[in-house]
This record gives sequence, C-alpha cells and structure tokens, in this order.
Amino acid sequence: IVGYAALSFSGLLMLQQVALFSIVGLLAAWLTVVGLGPVIYHGGSLIHDNLLVHAIGLLRGKVSTLNVGQLQLAFAALVLVFTAVMVVRGGEVNDTPSAFFSLNRNILAQERKVDQVIASYEPASFIIVRGDTPERVYQQIVRLEQALEDASGTALLGIHRLLPPPNTQRLAYEAYGKIYAKHERAEALLRISGLNEQAVQNLQQRYLAASGRALAPAVLQNEMSGALPPLWVEQGGYYHALLMIPKSIELTELAHYAQAHPAVELISVAEESTAAVRGLRLSAASLLLVALLLVAAMMVLRYRSLASGAMAALPAASVMITLLVLQLGGVPVSLFHVMALFLVVGLGMDYIIFLSEIRGDPTLTMAAVVLSALTSLLSFGLLAFSSLPVMSAFGLTVAIGNSCNVLGALLLSSVDRSVQTCESAGCNR
Repeated sequence: IVGYAALSFSGLLMLQQVALFSIVGLLAAWLTVVGLGPVIYHGGSLIHDNLLVHAIGLLRGKVSTLNVGQLQLAFAALVLVFTAVMVVRGGEVNDTPSAFFSLNRNILAQERKVDQVIASYEPASFIIVRGDTPERVYQQIVRLEQALEDASGTALLGIHRLLPPPNTQRLAYEAYGKIYAKHERAEALLRISGLNEQAVQNLQQRYLAASGRALAPAVLQNEMSGALPPLWVEQGGYYHALLMIPKSIELTELAHYAQAHPAVELISVAEESTAAVRGLRLSAASLLLVALLLVAAMMVLRYRSLASGAMAALPAASVMITLLVLQLGGVPVSLFHVMALFLVVGLGMDYIIFLSEIRGDPTLTMAAVVLSALTSLLSFGLLAFSSLPVMSAFGLTVAIGNSCNVLGALLLSSVDRSVQTCESAGCNR
C-alpha cells in the first residue's frame, strides 16, 4: 500500500486511479486473509510440499558460503553497471501511443499507398508559417515545398493554392493588359469573342479600376469563411498561414525542417500525445523511486533500526536488473514497463518481510516464498505472451523482476543473519 500510494502524489489522473484501485484491492485482500484465515486454518499440522522443501534446502546449502559483505559488494557493482549502461545507451524508450496496440505493417503500407493516390491529409497535424508581411509568408511556403519536393510529390494545401501572392497578382494584372487595355487589337479580340460594345467597355473600365490592387488572403478567407478552414490568420502584427499536410509526407522530416526554421511550426496531435505519454512515464519512474524510499522508511520505523532500510535493496536490485535486461535485449521501455515495476517492488518487499518475520525454519519460509512467486509468475508472467503490447510489456517486466526477487530472497535466506525482528533481537538494536 505504501508503494502504490506514491502514485497518488502524481498530478496525473491515470496514475492516481492506479494508486486508488491498487490500495483498495490490497486492503480487500488483507481483510479477506485476516477474516477468513482463522476460519480456514485451526492451528493443526503444517501442510507443505516435501519435494519443494528438499529442493529449497539443497539450493540454500549451495549458496550458504556467501556472506553479507559479498552481497553488498555485488549490489554496489550492480548500481555501477546500471548507471554506466543507462548513461552510455541513454535508455531506449518508446512513448508513442501506437506502441499500446498491435499494428499490421502490411495494412499501414497499403494505407500509405492509397493516401499517395487520393492525396488525403493528416486529420490532426498541420504546419503554421508566419511572417511580418504576406510576401514573406509566401516565400517561406515556397522554400518549405522546395525542401519537401524530393520527399513527396504531393503538395501542401494552404491559401497559396487558392490565391497567388500579391506581387504575382500584379504581374498577372499587367499581363492581362494586352486583352483589356484600350487599344484596337484588344477591342477587336473582345468583339470576336462575341461581346457587344457595351460589354467591352464594362470590361475595360473594371480592368482600369483594379489598377494597383490585389486580393489579400485575409479578404478571401473572410469571404469564404464558411467553405474554408482557417487557412490565413492575421494576429499581433504577424500573418499566419495554416498548411494541411498530406499523409504521404513523413512528419519527422517536417519536424526537422521546423526546428531549423523559426518561422515554421509543426503542430501534431500525435507528437503531443507522445509527449503526454512521456510525461506519464517519467512521472511514474520518479514515483517508483519515491515508493522505494517510503518503503525503506517504513522498514526503519518497523524495526527501529536504520540498517533495516536496506531491506528495500532487494526490490531495488530487481528493478535495476529488469531494466538492464530490457535495455540489453533491445526492448524499449514504455509506460507499462514502469507501471509493472511497482508490482515488482511490492512482491520483493513481501518476500524480504516474510524472511525477516518468519525465521523459525528459513527453508519452509523460502518454500512459501517460492510458491507465492510461482502464482505471481503464472498470473502476471504469462501476460508476456499476449499479442497486445500493453499486456506483453506488463507480463514481461513482472516475469523478469519477480524472478530476480525470488533469487535474491534465496540468497538472503541463506546468508543474512543481521536483519532481525524487534521481538527476537530487542528493540534497542
């Protein structure tokens, strides 16, 4: 309960809910054992598996030559190796929401081919290009499209596809002067087109009245506001153009371009979702450390000895070994790997507490620990074979971490003689 309570300190609703459900479940389990235990067990003879007890006894005998100093040295070496691997490798992680589901690569490839044909656009990603004049905005768009020309033949969709820049409009106006200006050849051409004299004069007057004028993007946006998304916005003395992104363009390429050009900004809900998951993972990892510290403090209070805080070294070692195995195995750590580590910490503390409290026959106690671990591995560990990445990550982490817990408990049950209860050693120790 203390370990999972650390999640309640998070400002994230998801982690707070995990803490609440875990605490309620653990309280219900504790009440069930305390309430039904006396009914089921009446103090008769102990029931145990002789074969298991014999095997545990043999294993304890094999490692009985170890001493506490050697275990402390091994733990220090583990901390150094863990730190070195994390610093060198940087810790491979996966925070993309798509990692929570099994995606069919063939379907994704087919969808990309279809998107290239129908030129569909990303529903929740777009680019914002800004400048202090409309001409500079258009220039930035041209440079962006030139940079992406080799990557995709599909153009970005924006106001520039509907309206040329003002200088281009002025050049076009001058070019059309050959048709609408008042001279004989132009008038003859208009009459050949079937226009009467009045119509020709109206066209010429309208052409002359438009001299020096250009249709501004803001005017077009206002006139077609019901038919167009907000492709052009003027705010704070700057002009902003919104560009829709074809699905055939890799967002990573756009992200690199946006990082190198301050006037270009990539807005992607997918990226924001990844950042949110990353925040959850980092928050959970920080709270995992808090949980270990709280558990260590609880052991100090329980046994009234600072040395008792070292009992938390067993689950801490299991956590580090689990992360090392995942990293060296090329498995990116996700949010659900970290969440499973809370269970690893809880199970590891269970085992070390059993060994500390029940010292009459360490072999029988260790046999009970092994049975408890097997039930956890069968219930949670089998999730590692799930086709759903979320379940697989949780099960794989518990399988590795709890196996480390059992091996560590076996070593401690054989060599540890320092951790004693207040009742057996005296409260002053």
